[in-house]
Amino acid sequence: MLRQALELIKSGDYVAAAELLFSAFQYDAAARWAGATLPESTKSAFQKLLDGLRPEGSNWKAITVLARLQALLGHPTESKELLQTALNAFSDGGQSTPMEPFEISAMRAWLQMGLQQFDAALGTVLRALEQAALPGPVGPDAPGTTLGQDAATPLCQGGAALDHPPPPAAPSAGPSGPMGISLAQRRADLHFLHGVALRNTLATEEALAPLLRYVELTPPWRLRHCEAHYLLAALQGARGDLEQMEAHFEAAQYSEELWQLFYGAEFGCDSKRLVVPMREMAIRKVPLMQAYQSRTMVAHSVAVAKRTEGNTAFSAQNWRQAAQAYTEGIAAIEEARAQGRPASFVLSAALLSNRAACHLHMGDPAAALADALRAQQVNPFLVRSYQRLSAALTALGRSAEATQAARVGLMIQSDSQELLLASKAGSE
Repeated sequence: MLRQALELIKSGDYVAAAELLFSAFQYDAAARWAGATLPESTKSAFQKLLDGLRPEGSNWKAITVLARLQALLGHPTESKELLQTALNAFSDGGQSTPMEPFEISAMRAWLQMGLQQFDAALGTVLRALEQAALPGPVGPDAPGTTLGQDAATPLCQGGAALDHPPPPAAPSAGPSGPMGISLAQRRADLHFLHGVALRNTLATEEALAPLLRYVELTPPWRLRHCEAHYLLAALQGARGDLEQMEAHFEAAQYSEELWQLFYGAEFGCDSKRLVVPMREMAIRKVPLMQAYQSRTMVAHSVAVAKRTEGNTAFSAQNWRQAAQAYTEGIAAIEEARAQGRPASFVLSAALLSNRAACHLHMGDPAAALADALRAQQVNPFLVRSYQRLSAALTALGRSAEATQAARVGLMIQSDSQELLLASKAGSE
Protein backbone atom coordinates (compact mmCIF):
# COMPACT_ATOMS: atom_id res chain seq x y z
CA MET A 1 0.00 0.00 0.00
CA LEU A 2 2.79 2.44 0.88
CA ARG A 3 4.63 1.42 -2.25
CA GLN A 4 1.54 2.19 -4.33
CA ALA A 5 1.23 5.57 -2.65
CA LEU A 6 4.86 6.38 -3.45
CA GLU A 7 4.23 5.54 -7.11
CA LEU A 8 1.20 7.84 -7.13
CA ILE A 9 3.28 10.64 -5.61
CA LYS A 10 5.92 10.09 -8.28
CA SER A 11 3.26 10.41 -11.00
CA GLY A 12 1.83 13.57 -9.39
CA ASP A 13 -1.52 12.07 -8.34
CA TYR A 14 -1.38 13.57 -4.85
CA VAL A 15 -5.06 13.16 -3.98
CA ALA A 16 -5.07 9.40 -4.66
CA ALA A 17 -1.76 9.05 -2.79
CA ALA A 18 -3.25 10.81 0.25
CA GLU A 19 -6.25 8.44 0.20
CA LEU A 20 -3.96 5.42 0.21
CA LEU A 21 -1.76 6.83 2.95
CA PHE A 22 -4.78 7.57 5.10
CA SER A 23 -5.82 3.90 4.84
CA ALA A 24 -2.26 2.74 5.53
CA PHE A 25 -1.88 4.94 8.59
CA GLN A 26 -5.26 3.94 10.00
CA TYR A 27 -4.63 0.26 9.32
CA ASP A 28 -1.64 -0.18 11.56
CA ALA A 29 1.41 1.95 11.53
CA ALA A 30 0.34 5.51 12.29
CA ALA A 31 0.87 5.50 16.04
CA ARG A 32 4.61 4.91 15.89
CA TRP A 33 5.74 6.09 12.49
CA ALA A 34 6.69 9.44 13.98
CA GLY A 35 9.63 7.68 15.63
CA ALA A 36 10.57 5.62 12.58
CA THR A 37 13.75 6.03 10.56
CA LEU A 38 12.53 6.07 6.97
CA PRO A 39 14.62 5.68 3.81
CA GLU A 40 15.68 8.96 2.21
CA SER A 41 13.72 8.14 -0.94
CA THR A 42 10.53 7.81 1.13
CA LYS A 43 11.24 11.07 2.95
CA SER A 44 11.74 12.83 -0.39
CA ALA A 45 8.43 11.48 -1.68
CA PHE A 46 6.62 12.58 1.49
CA GLN A 47 8.11 16.06 1.16
CA LYS A 48 6.92 16.19 -2.45
CA LEU A 49 3.40 15.32 -1.32
CA LEU A 50 3.54 17.97 1.40
CA ASP A 51 4.56 20.56 -1.18
CA GLY A 52 2.06 19.45 -3.81
CA LEU A 53 -1.13 18.59 -1.92
CA ARG A 54 -3.44 21.52 -1.24
CA PRO A 55 -6.58 20.10 0.37
CA GLU A 56 -9.73 22.05 0.98
CA GLY A 57 -10.31 23.16 4.55
CA SER A 58 -13.02 20.54 5.05
CA ASN A 59 -10.90 17.62 3.82
CA TRP A 60 -9.87 16.36 7.25
CA LYS A 61 -8.53 13.08 5.88
CA ALA A 62 -5.98 14.77 3.63
CA ILE A 63 -5.08 17.24 6.38
CA THR A 64 -4.55 14.33 8.79
CA VAL A 65 -2.19 12.71 6.28
CA LEU A 66 -0.22 15.94 5.99
CA ALA A 67 0.04 16.08 9.79
CA ARG A 68 1.40 12.53 9.87
CA LEU A 69 3.93 13.37 7.18
CA GLN A 70 5.14 16.43 9.08
CA ALA A 71 5.65 14.24 12.15
CA LEU A 72 7.54 11.67 10.08
CA LEU A 73 9.80 14.38 8.70
CA GLY A 74 10.58 15.68 12.18
CA HIS A 75 8.38 18.77 12.26
CA PRO A 76 6.28 18.38 15.44
CA THR A 77 5.04 21.98 15.58
CA GLU A 78 3.72 21.91 12.01
CA SER A 79 2.22 18.46 12.66
CA LYS A 80 0.34 19.68 15.72
CA GLU A 81 -1.04 22.70 13.86
CA LEU A 82 -2.33 20.47 11.06
CA LEU A 83 -3.85 18.03 13.54
CA GLN A 84 -5.76 20.90 15.13
CA THR A 85 -6.99 21.96 11.69
CA ALA A 86 -8.05 18.38 10.95
CA LEU A 87 -9.87 18.11 14.28
CA ASN A 88 -11.69 21.39 13.65
CA ALA A 89 -12.71 20.27 10.16
CA PHE A 90 -13.85 16.92 11.47
CA SER A 91 -15.85 18.47 14.31
CA ASP A 92 -17.48 20.96 11.92
CA GLY A 93 -19.07 18.15 9.90
CA GLY A 94 -16.17 17.29 7.69
CA GLN A 95 -16.67 13.55 8.31
CA SER A 96 -18.51 13.07 5.03
CA THR A 97 -16.97 9.62 4.55
CA PRO A 98 -19.59 6.99 5.56
CA MET A 99 -18.74 5.91 9.09
CA GLU A 100 -20.37 4.19 11.98
CA PRO A 101 -21.05 6.56 14.93
CA PHE A 102 -18.37 4.83 17.02
CA GLU A 103 -15.83 5.37 14.23
CA ILE A 104 -16.52 9.08 14.18
CA SER A 105 -15.86 9.24 17.92
CA ALA A 106 -12.76 7.04 17.58
CA MET A 107 -11.30 9.27 14.88
CA ARG A 108 -11.94 12.35 17.00
CA ALA A 109 -10.20 10.64 19.94
CA TRP A 110 -7.12 9.81 17.84
CA LEU A 111 -6.88 13.43 16.74
CA GLN A 112 -7.30 14.63 20.33
CA MET A 113 -4.52 12.32 21.50
CA GLY A 114 -2.28 13.60 18.72
CA LEU A 115 -2.82 17.04 20.22
CA GLN A 116 -2.13 15.66 23.73
CA GLN A 117 -5.68 16.43 24.84
CA PHE A 118 -5.67 13.22 26.84
CA ASP A 119 -8.61 13.80 29.19
CA ALA A 120 -10.85 14.89 26.33
CA ALA A 121 -9.69 11.88 24.29
CA LEU A 122 -10.60 9.47 27.09
CA GLY A 123 -14.11 10.93 27.29
CA THR A 124 -14.48 10.56 23.52
CA VAL A 125 -13.28 6.95 23.68
CA LEU A 126 -15.86 6.11 26.34
CA ARG A 127 -18.53 7.59 24.06
CA ALA A 128 -17.26 5.41 21.20
CA LEU A 129 -17.46 2.31 23.41
CA GLU A 130 -21.08 3.12 24.24
CA GLN A 131 -21.90 3.66 20.58
CA ALA A 132 -20.32 0.32 19.66
CA ALA A 133 -22.06 -1.42 22.60
CA LEU A 134 -18.72 -2.58 23.99
CA PRO A 135 -17.83 -2.85 27.69
CA GLY A 136 -16.33 0.24 29.29
CA PRO A 137 -13.76 0.56 32.08
CA VAL A 138 -12.72 -2.60 33.89
CA GLY A 139 -10.70 -2.79 37.09
CA PRO A 140 -7.12 -4.10 37.03
CA ASP A 141 -8.02 -7.24 38.99
CA ALA A 142 -10.92 -8.24 36.74
CA PRO A 143 -10.75 -11.54 34.85
CA GLY A 144 -8.54 -11.32 31.81
CA THR A 145 -5.96 -8.83 33.06
CA THR A 146 -3.09 -11.30 32.64
CA LEU A 147 -1.87 -13.36 29.71
CA GLY A 148 -2.71 -16.95 30.63
CA GLN A 149 -0.54 -19.96 29.90
CA ASP A 150 -2.84 -21.13 27.12
CA ALA A 151 -2.47 -17.78 25.38
CA ALA A 152 1.28 -17.66 25.87
CA THR A 153 2.10 -21.22 24.80
CA PRO A 154 1.92 -20.79 21.01
CA LEU A 155 4.18 -17.77 21.07
CA CYS A 156 7.40 -19.79 21.22
CA GLN A 157 6.36 -22.32 18.61
CA GLY A 158 6.60 -20.34 15.42
CA GLY A 159 4.34 -20.58 12.42
CA ALA A 160 3.22 -24.13 13.15
CA ALA A 161 1.24 -22.86 16.13
CA LEU A 162 -0.69 -20.09 14.39
CA ASP A 163 -4.29 -20.11 15.56
CA HIS A 164 -5.57 -17.58 13.00
CA PRO A 165 -6.21 -18.10 9.29
CA PRO A 166 -3.58 -16.77 6.85
CA PRO A 167 -3.66 -12.98 6.67
CA PRO A 168 -5.29 -11.10 3.84
CA ALA A 169 -3.41 -8.73 1.60
CA ALA A 170 -2.83 -5.32 3.14
CA PRO A 171 -6.12 -3.48 2.89
CA SER A 172 -7.21 -0.56 0.83
CA ALA A 173 -10.37 1.50 1.00
CA GLY A 174 -13.25 -0.67 -0.18
CA PRO A 175 -16.50 -2.37 0.70
CA SER A 176 -15.25 -3.47 4.11
CA GLY A 177 -15.26 0.13 5.31
CA PRO A 178 -13.72 3.55 4.81
CA MET A 179 -10.39 2.28 6.07
CA GLY A 180 -10.49 -1.11 4.35
CA ILE A 181 -10.92 -3.01 7.63
CA SER A 182 -13.83 -5.22 8.61
CA LEU A 183 -16.43 -3.82 10.99
CA ALA A 184 -15.52 -6.44 13.61
CA GLN A 185 -11.85 -5.42 13.46
CA ARG A 186 -12.71 -1.74 13.70
CA ARG A 187 -14.80 -2.47 16.79
CA ALA A 188 -11.91 -4.46 18.28
CA ASP A 189 -9.59 -1.51 17.66
CA LEU A 190 -11.63 0.47 20.18
CA HIS A 191 -10.15 -1.69 22.96
CA PHE A 192 -6.66 -0.67 21.88
CA LEU A 193 -7.71 2.96 21.73
CA HIS A 194 -9.27 2.66 25.18
CA GLY A 195 -6.12 1.17 26.67
CA VAL A 196 -3.90 3.85 25.16
CA ALA A 197 -6.25 6.60 26.34
CA LEU A 198 -6.19 5.22 29.90
CA ARG A 199 -2.42 4.95 29.88
CA ASN A 200 -2.12 8.53 28.61
CA THR A 201 -4.22 9.75 31.55
CA LEU A 202 -1.93 7.77 33.89
CA ALA A 203 -4.66 5.21 34.68
CA THR A 204 -2.10 2.50 34.04
CA GLU A 205 -3.73 -0.25 36.10
CA GLU A 206 -7.05 0.22 34.31
CA ALA A 207 -5.30 0.14 30.91
CA LEU A 208 -4.43 -3.56 31.26
CA ALA A 209 -7.89 -5.04 30.65
CA PRO A 210 -8.77 -3.29 27.35
CA LEU A 211 -5.30 -3.92 25.90
CA LEU A 212 -5.55 -7.61 26.80
CA ARG A 213 -8.99 -7.77 25.26
CA TYR A 214 -7.57 -6.24 22.11
CA VAL A 215 -4.77 -8.82 21.71
CA GLU A 216 -7.31 -11.60 22.28
CA LEU A 217 -9.49 -10.32 19.42
CA THR A 218 -6.85 -9.52 16.80
CA PRO A 219 -4.44 -11.65 14.76
CA PRO A 220 -0.77 -11.46 15.78
CA TRP A 221 0.47 -10.17 12.41
CA ARG A 222 -1.05 -6.73 12.92
CA LEU A 223 1.56 -4.16 13.85
CA ARG A 224 -0.85 -2.62 16.35
CA HIS A 225 -1.09 -6.08 17.98
CA CYS A 226 2.67 -5.91 18.43
CA GLU A 227 2.42 -2.42 19.90
CA ALA A 228 -0.27 -3.55 22.33
CA HIS A 229 1.98 -6.32 23.65
CA TYR A 230 4.89 -3.91 24.14
CA LEU A 231 2.56 -1.57 26.03
CA LEU A 232 1.36 -4.48 28.16
CA ALA A 233 4.94 -5.58 28.83
CA ALA A 234 5.79 -2.08 30.05
CA LEU A 235 2.66 -1.89 32.22
CA GLN A 236 3.25 -5.31 33.78
CA GLY A 237 6.92 -4.53 34.31
CA ALA A 238 5.97 -1.32 36.11
CA ARG A 239 3.76 -3.43 38.38
CA GLY A 240 6.70 -5.75 39.09
CA ASP A 241 5.04 -8.75 37.44
CA LEU A 242 8.09 -10.27 35.77
CA GLU A 243 6.29 -13.34 34.42
CA GLN A 244 3.63 -11.33 32.61
CA MET A 245 6.15 -8.80 31.40
CA GLU A 246 8.24 -11.54 29.80
CA ALA A 247 5.18 -13.19 28.24
CA HIS A 248 4.09 -9.95 26.57
CA PHE A 249 7.60 -9.05 25.46
CA GLU A 250 7.90 -12.45 23.78
CA ALA A 251 4.46 -12.07 22.21
CA ALA A 252 5.44 -8.66 20.83
CA GLN A 253 8.59 -10.04 19.23
CA TYR A 254 6.63 -12.90 17.69
CA SER A 255 4.07 -10.45 16.32
CA GLU A 256 6.85 -8.27 14.91
CA GLU A 257 8.30 -11.18 12.95
CA LEU A 258 4.90 -12.16 11.58
CA TRP A 259 4.17 -8.61 10.44
CA GLN A 260 7.50 -8.48 8.63
CA LEU A 261 6.76 -11.79 6.90
CA PHE A 262 3.32 -10.81 5.66
CA TYR A 263 3.32 -7.05 5.24
CA GLY A 264 6.86 -5.71 5.34
CA ALA A 265 7.21 -5.56 1.56
CA GLU A 266 3.67 -4.25 1.08
CA PHE A 267 4.23 -1.29 3.36
CA GLY A 268 7.65 -0.67 1.84
CA CYS A 269 9.34 -0.38 5.22
CA ASP A 270 11.31 -2.80 7.38
CA SER A 271 9.35 -3.59 10.54
CA LYS A 272 12.36 -2.67 12.65
CA ARG A 273 12.00 0.94 11.54
CA LEU A 274 8.46 0.93 12.93
CA VAL A 275 8.77 -1.40 15.90
CA VAL A 276 12.03 -0.26 17.46
CA PRO A 277 10.46 2.97 18.82
CA MET A 278 7.74 0.88 20.51
CA ARG A 279 10.28 -1.51 22.00
CA GLU A 280 12.65 1.22 23.14
CA MET A 281 9.78 3.12 24.77
CA ALA A 282 8.81 0.01 26.74
CA ILE A 283 12.36 -0.86 27.76
CA ARG A 284 13.41 2.67 28.62
CA LYS A 285 10.62 3.16 31.14
CA VAL A 286 10.89 -0.12 33.02
CA PRO A 287 14.20 -1.22 34.64
CA LEU A 288 13.01 -4.84 34.83
CA MET A 289 12.61 -4.89 31.07
CA GLN A 290 16.10 -3.49 30.53
CA ALA A 291 17.60 -6.47 32.34
CA TYR A 292 15.29 -8.89 30.55
CA GLN A 293 16.14 -7.47 27.12
CA SER A 294 19.86 -7.85 27.76
CA ARG A 295 19.38 -11.53 28.64
CA THR A 296 17.21 -12.32 25.61
CA MET A 297 19.60 -10.65 23.18
CA VAL A 298 22.54 -12.91 24.04
CA ALA A 299 21.17 -16.04 22.35
CA HIS A 300 19.89 -14.05 19.39
CA SER A 301 23.28 -12.40 18.86
CA VAL A 302 25.03 -15.77 18.97
CA ALA A 303 22.58 -17.26 16.46
CA VAL A 304 22.94 -14.30 14.08
CA ALA A 305 26.73 -14.49 14.28
CA LYS A 306 26.66 -18.22 13.55
CA ARG A 307 24.34 -17.69 10.58
CA THR A 308 26.78 -15.12 9.17
CA GLU A 309 29.70 -17.48 9.77
CA GLY A 310 27.82 -20.32 8.10
CA ASN A 311 26.84 -18.20 5.11
CA THR A 312 30.48 -17.23 4.56
CA ALA A 313 31.57 -20.87 4.65
CA PHE A 314 28.65 -21.86 2.39
CA SER A 315 29.67 -19.25 -0.21
CA ALA A 316 33.17 -20.79 -0.15
CA GLN A 317 31.57 -24.23 -0.69
CA ASN A 318 32.87 -25.41 2.67
CA TRP A 319 29.70 -27.36 3.40
CA ARG A 320 30.85 -29.11 6.56
CA GLN A 321 32.08 -25.92 8.23
CA ALA A 322 28.87 -24.15 7.25
CA ALA A 323 26.73 -26.95 8.66
CA GLN A 324 28.66 -26.80 11.95
CA ALA A 325 28.09 -23.05 12.25
CA TYR A 326 24.38 -23.43 11.54
CA THR A 327 24.19 -26.23 14.13
CA GLU A 328 25.73 -23.97 16.78
CA GLY A 329 23.23 -21.23 15.93
CA ILE A 330 20.34 -23.68 16.23
CA ALA A 331 21.70 -24.85 19.58
CA ALA A 332 21.78 -21.27 20.91
CA ILE A 333 18.12 -20.79 20.01
CA GLU A 334 17.08 -24.13 21.48
CA GLU A 335 18.94 -23.36 24.71
CA ALA A 336 17.13 -20.02 24.98
CA ARG A 337 13.76 -21.71 24.50
CA ALA A 338 14.60 -24.35 27.08
CA GLN A 339 15.22 -21.55 29.56
CA GLY A 340 11.87 -19.95 28.74
CA ARG A 341 13.35 -17.03 26.80
CA PRO A 342 11.95 -15.81 23.46
CA ALA A 343 13.77 -16.83 20.32
CA SER A 344 13.23 -15.87 16.70
CA PHE A 345 11.29 -18.53 14.80
CA VAL A 346 12.26 -16.81 11.52
CA LEU A 347 15.96 -17.11 12.37
CA SER A 348 15.50 -20.68 13.61
CA ALA A 349 13.83 -21.76 10.36
CA ALA A 350 16.50 -20.05 8.25
CA LEU A 351 19.28 -21.88 10.11
CA LEU A 352 17.52 -25.23 9.69
CA SER A 353 16.87 -24.61 6.00
CA ASN A 354 20.48 -23.56 5.41
CA ARG A 355 21.75 -26.67 7.17
CA ALA A 356 19.45 -28.75 4.96
CA ALA A 357 21.18 -27.22 1.93
CA CYS A 358 24.56 -28.23 3.40
CA HIS A 359 23.35 -31.83 3.84
CA LEU A 360 22.24 -31.91 0.21
CA HIS A 361 25.66 -30.77 -0.96
CA MET A 362 27.33 -33.37 1.30
CA GLY A 363 25.19 -36.15 -0.18
CA ASP A 364 22.95 -36.79 2.84
CA PRO A 365 19.36 -36.26 1.59
CA ALA A 366 17.84 -37.97 4.63
CA ALA A 367 19.39 -35.40 6.99
CA ALA A 368 18.39 -32.64 4.57
CA LEU A 369 14.81 -33.92 4.59
CA ALA A 370 14.70 -33.87 8.40
CA ASP A 371 15.98 -30.28 8.59
CA ALA A 372 13.73 -29.03 5.78
CA LEU A 373 10.68 -30.53 7.48
CA ARG A 374 11.62 -28.91 10.78
CA ALA A 375 12.15 -25.56 9.07
CA GLN A 376 8.75 -25.87 7.40
CA GLN A 377 7.09 -26.61 10.74
CA VAL A 378 8.76 -23.67 12.47
CA ASN A 379 8.02 -21.19 9.67
CA PRO A 380 5.54 -22.47 7.04
CA PHE A 381 6.15 -19.34 4.94
CA LEU A 382 9.87 -19.84 4.25
CA VAL A 383 10.05 -20.64 0.53
CA ARG A 384 13.59 -22.00 0.68
CA SER A 385 12.51 -24.77 3.03
CA TYR A 386 10.13 -26.04 0.33
CA GLN A 387 12.91 -25.85 -2.26
CA ARG A 388 15.20 -27.94 -0.09
CA LEU A 389 12.39 -30.28 0.94
CA SER A 390 11.58 -30.94 -2.72
CA ALA A 391 15.26 -31.48 -3.56
CA ALA A 392 15.73 -33.91 -0.67
CA LEU A 393 12.64 -35.92 -1.62
CA THR A 394 13.80 -36.07 -5.23
CA ALA A 395 17.21 -37.35 -4.14
CA LEU A 396 15.48 -40.04 -2.08
CA GLY A 397 13.44 -41.16 -5.11
CA ARG A 398 10.14 -39.84 -3.74
CA SER A 399 9.25 -37.84 -6.84
CA ALA A 400 5.49 -37.52 -6.20
CA GLU A 401 6.08 -36.04 -2.75
CA ALA A 402 8.80 -33.79 -4.17
CA THR A 403 6.35 -32.40 -6.71
CA GLN A 404 3.73 -31.84 -4.03
CA ALA A 405 6.25 -29.96 -1.84
CA ALA A 406 7.16 -27.75 -4.80
CA ARG A 407 3.51 -26.98 -5.52
CA VAL A 408 2.85 -26.02 -1.90
CA GLY A 409 5.87 -23.71 -2.00
CA LEU A 410 4.56 -22.09 -5.17
CA MET A 411 1.39 -21.15 -3.29
CA ILE A 412 3.63 -18.90 -1.18
CA GLN A 413 5.90 -17.60 -3.95
CA SER A 414 4.51 -18.28 -7.39
CA ASP A 415 7.59 -17.01 -9.28
CA SER A 416 10.20 -19.25 -7.60
CA GLN A 417 12.11 -20.64 -10.58
CA GLU A 418 13.53 -23.54 -8.57
CA LEU A 419 10.07 -24.64 -7.43
CA LEU A 420 8.59 -24.14 -10.91
CA LEU A 421 11.22 -26.45 -12.35
CA ALA A 422 10.64 -29.02 -9.59
CA SER A 423 6.88 -28.99 -10.11
CA LYS A 424 7.25 -29.40 -13.89
CA ALA A 425 9.82 -32.20 -13.53
CA GLY A 426 7.37 -34.17 -11.43
CA SER A 427 4.55 -33.82 -13.93
CA GLU A 428 6.56 -34.97 -16.96
